Amino acid sequence: MKALTLLLFFINLLMAQEVKVSAIVQGKVEKVFVREGQRVEKGEVLVRIDPVLYTTQKNTLQAQVNSQKVTLEKVERDFKRYEELFNRGLLSRSEYEDWKSKYEKELAQYEALKSQLQRTERVSLSMNKYPFYGHLSTPRV
Repeated sequence: MKALTLLLFFINLLMAQEVKVSAIVQGKVEKVFVREGQRVEKGEVLVRIDPVLYTTQKNTLQAQVNSQKVTLEKVERDFKRYEELFNRGLLSRSEYEDWKSKYEKELAQYEALKSQLQRTERVSLSMNKYPFYGHLSTPRV
C-alpha cells in the first residue's frame, strides 16, 4: 500500500479522451479494485482509502461546530438582553449595533462551520467511484 496525497487515474474513453479522476479526501490507499485496461462502469468502485485522516478531520470539524454553537448561544442571549435595553431607551444605538454585529458575526461563523461539516459528511470516505463508462488506462496510486 502506498501513501496517497492525491489519487489520480487516467482513463481512456472510447473517443481517445483522457479524464483525470482524483480522490476528494487524502489518505492511504487500502485496496485498488481495478487494473490497467479494465472496462469500468459508471459508479464502479475504483479504490478504498483508509478513513483515519478523513475521520480525524471530520471529528475536529464537529468539535469546532459544537464549540461555536455554545459561543453563539451565549452571544445570542446577551444580544437579546441588550436589545431589550435598547428598546426601553436604556442603551445607546452604538452599543446596540455593536452587540447586533457581534451576534451576526458569530451566527455567520456557526453557519459556515455547519455547512463545511455537512459537505464533509457527504464525501465518500472509503471509495472513489468512476463517473462514467470507459476503460482504465494507467492507474497512478
